Amino acid sequence: MLLSLKLENLVLIEKARITFGSGLNILTGETGAGKSVLLAAIRLISGEKGSSDWIRYDAASAVVEAEIFPYPAFPEELEAPPPGEPLLIRRELFRSNKSRCFIQDNLVSAGFLRKFIRPILEIVDQNSSQYLCEPESQRKMLDTFADLESFVLEFGRSFEEEVQLKKRLHQALEANSRSKEDLSYAQSSLK
Repeated sequence: MLLSLKLENLVLIEKARITFGSGLNILTGETGAGKSVLLAAIRLISGEKGSSDWIRYDAASAVVEAEIFPYPAFPEELEAPPPGEPLLIRRELFRSNKSRCFIQDNLVSAGFLRKFIRPILEIVDQNSSQYLCEPESQRKMLDTFADLESFVLEFGRSFEEEVQLKKRLHQALEANSRSKEDLSYAQSSLK
């Protein structure tokens, strides 16, 4: 669960800290109240792409920090927070359009952050219905509903193994064909 969100130099916000309640949190307000900025901050800590346009006009960088508790099993390659302490995630954006992602002060890739945070945080907005229209999303939902994830993984491994075997067979057939051509050429040279 997202406990708090701290923003620095994000769009028009110089500094802000938002504490969330347990359970469902809904962001509402008038146009221009800053809902989109908060949503952008949450997307940043979810590993989504950011933009240097989001940095406050008078700053060199923007920082978004989040505290999350509880959180999933921690990867061995990263330093875990002390037991009972929240997980700290930080995202930094720079004018050069570069960004950095941190989990507990461990530098990680945006892709790693996305995979790590996906089971923890779900963002639902007015564009979420587009996700439902994607065939890949529909397949994943059906597989999950039917409890087929392990079969899907096994099928994927089998398919990849078949692709590799076909590739090796094709290479072996090409090598055999070249060997036959070389042998034919050698035999014709001897005559």
